Amino acid sequence: MKFKYSKVAMLLALSSALVACNDTSNNQEIVQQKEGKSSVTGNLKDYYTNAAIAQKSVQLSINGVVVDSTMSNDDGSFELQFLDTLIFDNAILSSDAVGYTEVSKRVASTEIDLENNLYLPPIHAQVVFSASENSELQVDGNTLVSIDADSFVNANGETVTGNITSELFIIDPTNDIDLMPGEMVTASATDPSAEVPIESFGAITATFTDDSGEAVKLADGKTAEVRIPASGSPLPETMPLYYYDNINGIWVEEGVATLTDLDSGYYYVGTVSHFTTWNADRVYETIMIGGCVVDTEGEAISNARISTEGQDYNGRSSAYSDADGYFSIAAKMDSQVFVSANTGQQSRTLTIDTEDQNTTIDECLILDNATSKIELKWGLNPDDLDSHFFGPSDENNRFHIAYYNQTVVVNGSNIYLDVDDTDSYGPEIITVPQYSLPGIYKYAIYNFSNETAIKPSETRVELILDEQRTLFVPPTGEAKRWWHVFEVEVFEDGTKTVTTVNEWSNAAPEETDGEEEFEEEFESNDGNSLQQASTAQLSSISMQSTRSLINSNDSKKITTSNIVEQSNTASSLLINKYYAK
Repeated sequence: MKFKYSKVAMLLALSSALVACNDTSNNQEIVQQKEGKSSVTGNLKDYYTNAAIAQKSVQLSINGVVVDSTMSNDDGSFELQFLDTLIFDNAILSSDAVGYTEVSKRVASTEIDLENNLYLPPIHAQVVFSASENSELQVDGNTLVSIDADSFVNANGETVTGNITSELFIIDPTNDIDLMPGEMVTASATDPSAEVPIESFGAITATFTDDSGEAVKLADGKTAEVRIPASGSPLPETMPLYYYDNINGIWVEEGVATLTDLDSGYYYVGTVSHFTTWNADRVYETIMIGGCVVDTEGEAISNARISTEGQDYNGRSSAYSDADGYFSIAAKMDSQVFVSANTGQQSRTLTIDTEDQNTTIDECLILDNATSKIELKWGLNPDDLDSHFFGPSDENNRFHIAYYNQTVVVNGSNIYLDVDDTDSYGPEIITVPQYSLPGIYKYAIYNFSNETAIKPSETRVELILDEQRTLFVPPTGEAKRWWHVFEVEVFEDGTKTVTTVNEWSNAAPEETDGEEEFEEEFESNDGNSLQQASTAQLSSISMQSTRSLINSNDSKKITTSNIVEQSNTASSLLINKYYAK
């Protein structure tokens, strides 16, 4: 971590903090605020439901010191304070509540005044076991942790003899890397003051409390075996183990795990001497992606957070734009990566194919507080889920965004399907720069490949609207081909209301003029779909895309070549999609 101040200033600041402390947490000094104060505010929320999490602990650390801790209010809100005299680049917010796994968020000094929410995922399992017996702690019948008898001590160093409660959580980074606490970075081996990105091949979190609810830990000299479900491809035979340091907001290498083929799948198995979130990671070779960030008027935006996420690797990184709106951000060499920007406001998500040299994005990312984003992620199966987005294109017609019609223009504003994924996990991303017409907008998911049903435990949709995040997961019950997720009603004054639909269906939310019949014909042909599909069926899909062109643009600008190009593009996308199988 790099700081703006000198080593002397750092020592003075830390010395003042140590003098002022009168409590400890995790052997870190907590500073008692007695001078001028600044605040960081936010909310603790359930990761999946957005429900407030009340009366749970949250802490703030700056420059490697916990400067404040508090409990969330009944509505989940919290406020943490720090001295005005502290100079820092980044602060670390973290929380770990009963029934939830640990979360952590790095907050730049330029973001400290924003609302900084923490979204806590519920644990996968709670296991109660005897401290005096050898134990194997399992989730869904699969052992994650093996512990010898009499391994735990309490805060006073006394051996725990009663029951111990463990909370276990599995992170599949291929499915949802956002479940990882903090940034995906570690200290450079050659320069400890610098950070380098890492990619994950699986992680687990394990925490332990005694009968009174107090935290316990492994005694000095004691170890335990962890088994991390392996995620990603190809899987290396051995992997470094990293644990998350929630005070400094960084992953720390400690130990090695070996890929092991067990009855329930592949695991990275290793030995640890303490518990937190353990991650099977490795450092990767990077190139730099350069670009710029502007507002809707083309003016440069400074201090915008730039984010990357790997499409073909389990890693992410972040950077900030400078005073002139320019940025440079690390990404894995020879890979495919998604790049976006936000300041509370959103940008489009661009797909960048990297090589072995630095690259520059040709067009600036545009930030707009009206921009909305819809993101779908899922697991290994089904192979291909598709996002479908419907809305008014004028007073009498409606548009339909899908893989064969990836951009429409509504009242002068483009709506984009930025990412269409066909080989598991996602994401599929739709960007709506502006809801430019009043009316009802509908979003649904279609199980395109249908080799298995949609799995509620592995599928989620995230909606960012008016700078607010809402997460949707499929309902229980028998899954059908369509999952109708939500609707957005836009009123004449521009205000919006989100309605959760969350229903299974065998039909699309709206008529799609032959799409279902076309896809059913493909599926019934057992791999010979392209050869047996009729010209009329291809034309049905192509003409729907053409109608969107006509409904969404000034008819005076439409030419025969426009229509032919749009129709051919739609057919090509569909053909390519099936060849991708």
